[in-house]
Amino acid sequence: MDNKDAMHKRWAQYWTHPEYWASDFFGDRLQLNNQQYDACIELGKLIDAKLKFVRGEKLTEAEAILAKKIGVSIMAGKGCGKDLFAALLICYFLAVFESPHVMGTANTGAQLKNVLWREISKVMSLSKPKDPDNPSGPTILQDILVWQTEKVYYKEAQGQRWFAEARTISPHATTDEQAKSLTGRHEDVMFFVIDEAAGVPEPALNALEETLTGKLNLILLIFNPIKTSCFAVQSHQKNRAKWVAIHWDTEKTVFKDEGMNRSMQARNSRIESERGRDSNPFRVSVLGLPPLADSDALISYDWVMDAVDREIVPDDDACFVSQIFDRF
Repeated sequence: MDNKDAMHKRWAQYWTHPEYWASDFFGDRLQLNNQQYDACIELGKLIDAKLKFVRGEKLTEAEAILAKKIGVSIMAGKGCGKDLFAALLICYFLAVFESPHVMGTANTGAQLKNVLWREISKVMSLSKPKDPDNPSGPTILQDILVWQTEKVYYKEAQGQRWFAEARTISPHATTDEQAKSLTGRHEDVMFFVIDEAAGVPEPALNALEETLTGKLNLILLIFNPIKTSCFAVQSHQKNRAKWVAIHWDTEKTVFKDEGMNRSMQARNSRIESERGRDSNPFRVSVLGLPPLADSDALISYDWVMDAVDREIVPDDDACFVSQIFDRF
């Protein structure tokens, strides 16, 4: 087998092995932790089953179950690397598949643009240098992708067809408007990334499944479970049959960097000593589990977390306090 044939064979493996792609494109510059690596394997199995189904190949019983699922749902504690993983998979779909349409959204516009979208730029910068003899030059991903504040696209396609776009969902929009915010696109390859999905308006998520009409259309829900029940949490409970449900517990997260492991352990110990293992902050932030309902609480944990994450968008005719005092 010559080098060209070997390269084609390896590239075909990328379609169903995101972990191979991550290793080849990043090397030691971006090292997946144990849970991120395992999630890559599970995503690869899902993609493999979907592709075999559309090609009409005979499926095993396990593959037949996978082929019916609509995506991967990752419920995680804080600090497991959710945003980096989501950004990595956006780059993966853009780099590996032909003419994909990728869409990213989050619980707030700030989370989408200041965290997830900037994390994509970081991931691109961490890939291997295009020219090994010029380590300070552009990386492989920087050479083939163009990053913009609301769009990342494959350079050769010049921003047409082959791109990822950032889509915000207005908290003040009507239910119908929210439901339509992520729909209306139909392509053979589509990948929807819903960052901090527990805080994303439910109408948008409920309508998303209807958009999955192409050959390889998948959703990634990735979230910290700040609510006792919501669309994202239900993907691990009563709606589990639709999802590859993955749970990341920070006590089981193992980074390649021992310093990060020590920092995580210290954070977890601090929360445990201050709040207790049975507390909701420990469940949500450390164990990556939904909070327990407080039957005797005046203000529920869900309400508190909704307020923390709520993006305040004033109406055009809203009057600020300082403006009121200016009138006197």
